[in-house]
Amino acid sequence: VQQQYEIRVYDDFVIRMNTGVLRCHVPNYVREYVIVTSWVRSDGFIISNSKYVAFSTGELHVRRAGPEDSHHSFQCQTKDTLTGAVTSSITAGKLVITEPHSSIPAKVIHWSRQVDGPQGSAVFIPCEAQGHPQPMYRWYRQYGGRLMPQLPMNEPRLVLVGGTLVLRRATVQDSGTYVCVVSNGAGAEEKNEIQLLVTEPLEVEMRPRVQEVRSGETVTLNCSVSGFPVRSVTWTKDSRPVSAGPALRRLVLLNRYALRIQAAQSQDSGLYQCFAGNERDSAQGHAYVRVKSEPPVLVSHFEESVVRREEPVSLRCAATGTPLPQITWSVYDVQVHDSGQVRVGDYVSRDGSVISFVNFTKVRLEDGGTYRCEAANEHGQDSYSARLNVAGPPTVQPMANRTVVAGRKLLLHCPYSGYPISKVIWRKGNLPSSKRVMPYQNGTLALETVSRNDDEGRYSCIVRNDQDAEATNQLNLRVLVPPSITPFSFPEKPQLGSRASVTCSVPEGDAPIRLSWLRDGVPISSSSSPGVTLGHVDDFISTLVFKSLREEHTAVYTCLASNEAALVNYSAPLVVYAPPRWRLEPADATVTTGERVVLDCQADGTPEPRVRWKKSAGVQSTEFRTVISSSRMQALVNGSLVIQEIETSDAGGYMCEASNGVGLPLYTVVQVSVHAPAKVRQRFLSHMTGKGQTVNLRCDASGDEPIHFFWSKDSRPIKTFSNPRYTIKDSARPGSPSSDFTILLAEKNDTGAIKCEVSNAYGHDEQITHLSIQDRPDEPPRPEVLNVVSRSVTVLWKSPSDGNS
Repeated sequence: VQQQYEIRVYDDFVIRMNTGVLRCHVPNYVREYVIVTSWVRSDGFIISNSKYVAFSTGELHVRRAGPEDSHHSFQCQTKDTLTGAVTSSITAGKLVITEPHSSIPAKVIHWSRQVDGPQGSAVFIPCEAQGHPQPMYRWYRQYGGRLMPQLPMNEPRLVLVGGTLVLRRATVQDSGTYVCVVSNGAGAEEKNEIQLLVTEPLEVEMRPRVQEVRSGETVTLNCSVSGFPVRSVTWTKDSRPVSAGPALRRLVLLNRYALRIQAAQSQDSGLYQCFAGNERDSAQGHAYVRVKSEPPVLVSHFEESVVRREEPVSLRCAATGTPLPQITWSVYDVQVHDSGQVRVGDYVSRDGSVISFVNFTKVRLEDGGTYRCEAANEHGQDSYSARLNVAGPPTVQPMANRTVVAGRKLLLHCPYSGYPISKVIWRKGNLPSSKRVMPYQNGTLALETVSRNDDEGRYSCIVRNDQDAEATNQLNLRVLVPPSITPFSFPEKPQLGSRASVTCSVPEGDAPIRLSWLRDGVPISSSSSPGVTLGHVDDFISTLVFKSLREEHTAVYTCLASNEAALVNYSAPLVVYAPPRWRLEPADATVTTGERVVLDCQADGTPEPRVRWKKSAGVQSTEFRTVISSSRMQALVNGSLVIQEIETSDAGGYMCEASNGVGLPLYTVVQVSVHAPAKVRQRFLSHMTGKGQTVNLRCDASGDEPIHFFWSKDSRPIKTFSNPRYTIKDSARPGSPSSDFTILLAEKNDTGAIKCEVSNAYGHDEQITHLSIQDRPDEPPRPEVLNVVSRSVTVLWKSPSDGNS
């Protein structure tokens, strides 16, 4: 949104043959993004020669100012960097040339604490002064606490233009502290320090742009930064700071330009960025790290086989993957470990495969069964199973009793051995197992959605061969029933101070059942939660009772029910609706015109209150109108009202209203009092009259009364009692105070700069009038003959007074 603003240039008084400084005044609220681009003289002259020096900060120097420079006015032009709009100043400033009649100490009128400029450009360091005689300048640069003279200069890149030190083709090495010393013999020296910062655009590069590594390897990322100054260097991974997250222990900053990833894992893959920045510039470089990761694949495995007892047997599996997988062995879900007759081990082959084996020194009948090898890493798993058949009669190993939670799937394995085997049969009690269960040929029994009534009991596994030899073994299956909670909820939109309760009921589940409550995930009790009563009707019902709801009761409440089978929960939110209340109530404000004022207004409540501002229609009016945001007045998201460069018309009552639909709206009215500092109507004037005439100079002021007037001439107070030709008369008319300075029978020595200073409790201002009393020029003095030759005479005479004509 384009903001409307006005820029101005005011007149400036300058002592003849000194440097005049005109300033382009840009409002504070747009100064951040408005730049001064050029100056225009009233006659169309292009301001470019060495007489003029324009600064990016908005100043124009007019060197060796003389009467001819007072005939022109100057306007500045600005550009809005956001919209590109070009604006000219609505006023044009002039130079008012004053004649010195006595010595005036040198005084610096334009300098900057810090000057910035890009490398390779010409940098202007201002230290402009006025005085009579003309000021002299000495420049120094600070090196390690010592001041080294910069003038006279042997460095051709350094040029002194008036009081401005110009540094051509500046480099970052020129950055530092410069000291300007000004004097003219009429007073004490004046010294100023200026910080010069020569900047170079920041550039960041990371090489290589893409790094591909294997899991477990170390990666080093280097960040090359060029440019000046480099204030900060930060690192991110996938737009998050590298210092955050579980990978912190693997990510190590060797220095601010190098990041190391130790033992890289797949989650370390991603986009890494290095950011370099300073107060005005930033840049970033990036690199992509790809950590190779592959899920395991079994590339070879053992096959089903038949062996004789007492023979040596070896089962082998080989797998690949990144990172290298771990291979484990099991038989009927029981892990295989080293024992006296069994050896389990692995190694890595030359091609990078993991070889794992199970070796039997002398295989036994009971070693027969279904063996499974499983390869796993962080990216997946692969498995294979096959039977090792040991020739011999049927046998079934003892089976452990099983406990399962109702509703889940269960696989029962029959750990049989012997070869050949013709049948594997499962029975429950004295009857064959029901049609609902699914027996597999490998001796596994699958029970889908286990039920206590149907599936709990004793199971037998019977194994037979072709000679009708058989073996059997049993296990007991116990089925546990987990708790179930009946859904509950709190009343809709409960109000502050009302009552509420919820009941957690458990209709199913094995006893004993333990009931408890959480508030936002934290266990609660009556002692730890004021205003909340916990009640247990019986072992299966618990209640929460709120006798008087408060805002702090707003939370998510969870009922936990647990027994031997499982822990279950159910949650419901409670939101207590509360009317607005002040968190930060607005207060009256007293300011002066041009200042920035912030009226804070923040309210709490549920739901979050909406804050609106209104302004009274008049000083005594009780009617309020909604404040509409503008370039000077904005209502912020946090509820505050900001008024930029406040004016007297902004004074009055302001109402802040907070409402959220619960209860009555909350509002308060504050008064903003705006005081006006003393100001003169016209800051620069010139007046010319003849000798012997009566001179009347008026100084009109505005601002809060009382306003005081003080007159001076050429910086010396005007004393009417010591000069009967001078009179000063103040007028205290309400709303338009003024003061008149009258000179009777004006004389030539009345010429000078007449200053009227106005002041009140809130500020001060001044009006300067260049008074010129004209008289007829003096007669030239008698000429003096200096030299006579045959054909010429050299004559000298002094220039008489021109009578200010």
